[in-house]
This record gives sequence, C-alpha cells and structure tokens, in this order.
Amino acid sequence: MLEACRWLAKQIFVQEVVIFTSPRHAGELLETQGSSFEDTAKEIIAECRHDKSAPIHFEIIQSLDEKAFFTAAENSELCFSFGAAWIFKRKHIDACRNLINMHCTSLPQWRGGGGYSWQILAGIDKFSITFHRIDEGVDTGNIIFSKVLFFPNGTTTPAERNRFVDHQAFIYFQKLISYYLDKEEFPCEREQDESFSSYFPRLNSSIHACINWDWSPSEIAKFISAFDDPYPGAFCYLSGSRQKVFLKKARVIEGECQFHPFQAGLIYRIDNYGIYICARGGALLVEQVFGGDGECSMSSLRAGDRLWTPREQLELAMSTRIIYTPSGEKQANN
Repeated sequence: MLEACRWLAKQIFVQEVVIFTSPRHAGELLETQGSSFEDTAKEIIAECRHDKSAPIHFEIIQSLDEKAFFTAAENSELCFSFGAAWIFKRKHIDACRNLINMHCTSLPQWRGGGGYSWQILAGIDKFSITFHRIDEGVDTGNIIFSKVLFFPNGTTTPAERNRFVDHQAFIYFQKLISYYLDKEEFPCEREQDESFSSYFPRLNSSIHACINWDWSPSEIAKFISAFDDPYPGAFCYLSGSRQKVFLKKARVIEGECQFHPFQAGLIYRIDNYGIYICARGGALLVEQVFGGDGECSMSSLRAGDRLWTPREQLELAMSTRIIYTPSGEKQANN
C-alpha cells in the first residue's frame, strides 16, 4: 500500500495523498522494510517532500468517525482500502465518491481474514487481484476488476505469498488507475455470486497454530507451512516438559515406513538437513526448530524425543474465534 502511495504522489494528476491507519497497523513491522508501518510511511513522506512530489498526509485514527476522515473523503476522487482495520458503515461509504477495497482472492470466495494460512491448508495455489466497491458487508461489494494468477512453484509460506501478491497488486493498481483516468469509469461492475461465497475468520498463531499429531504427514506439513514466516511457526511441546517448540520448513518424506499412530511425533533421526519425525502413515522432515524465545533449539533435541500437543490446547484452538479491533486488542470468543 505504501508503494502505491509513493507512486501516486509522483503522478502529475495527483494533488494530495492522504493515508489513514489504525493504531494496530501503525506499529506493525513491515517485513520488506525492517521498520514499522508508521516509520516507513514517514520516510516516504520525507522522500516525496524532497522530490517536490504531491504532499502525503499520514494520520493514525481509532475510528472512521473522526472528522479528518470525512474531510479527506469529501475532497477525494478515489478512496482505497488495503486491509483496513475498520468496518465501513453507510455514512462512511456515502462520504466517498469511489470507495474501493483490494482483496487477494477470487471473491466471493475466501472472504474474511487469515487468507494465506487458510488457503495453504486447503492446498490452493492461485489467487486474484480483486478490486471491489465497499458496502456494509465484509468483502461483498460489486467487483470492478479481478485478475486470477498462480503462485510460483516454491511459494509455500504466508510471507512468500504476501510478497508476491503485494508486487502484483501494485502492478494492477497502476493499471486500474490508468484505466480510470482514460475512460472515467472502471473496467467492469458486477455483483458477486453468493452461491460461490465462503468466509473464514481471523487467526491468532499463539492459539491456533498447535499441531495435531493425529493428522497425516501431508496435513501436518501443510499446517506447518500455513504458520511459517512471518509467524513464529506451528507449535507443539517436547515430551517430559512444557517446553514449547516451534516448527518451520516441513515436507513429507517419501519412502519411509508407514508409521503407526502410536509413533506419531517421535523424532527418529537428526542430521544436517533437520529432524525426521514419525507421523501417522508416514514421516516428515522439519528443517527449522525454534524455542519460545525465537532462538534455534535444534541442539536441544535428541532422537527418541517425542513432540506432542496437550488435548486441551487442541480443543482451545478449535473452539476459539479471534476478533481484532483497530487498537489491536483481541477478543477471544470460546
């Protein structure tokens, strides 16, 4: 989103760019920049001021009901949402001439949050750059542009997918703006077909990322990938202790034994490639293991150790729905 703002500020047809974000998003670390969203935005503002580009104004607001939002909306031709923390109500929508959201799935499928993780679990290898009008629902407004694309081979973690989608989204954002300036309209406008709709809630890796060793090797490998970077990893515990262990970079090992369910979670080999773990009907190779402090803990493991997850932890993951507020507070509804 910030790259889009930087590009807009350098265009001769733009007089001003206004960025609103929530307290939760302002402090989030941007993986590609190594700094927070707020600090990166301020760097771009300073760069544009130096280049004498159109001014960029940045403001952190708790609610869309603040006067600053309505003032900016009423003076803007186009308003875009990129993962906004707020739910837009009718008064906010009516204040904007064109209020557009960018979504990275083929709407109406995969509405909601936690998109990359849910899709990795389901084995989905494609995505869409979708722009749609915002209405009072969640990702339900009329679609004005959609392009289906496939992830490159090896794009298996949420972080890898996010980087690729961000790049493609910026490309098609530029194309959409250019089309609008040329035609004074959007490429299309069509309603979403609700018979194909699906919705998935947000996730919290500290609750939902616990590994169920009753699953098959491929199910566990997908699960570990779904909570790989930028998250701490899928977790379980080391036998004989309550030491939490985080796993990343997992794949199914072909040609090993059809291990019995009682063997699931047992580490049967450790070498320079990682740890080899029995799973129900097969085996896994996990390349990265971390402790609760984020430090590599491979050296603390031994062949014969068992990785396991308490039943109450699995039940908590299955029964908890997370709600994120603009301030970053989380509500757990069990």
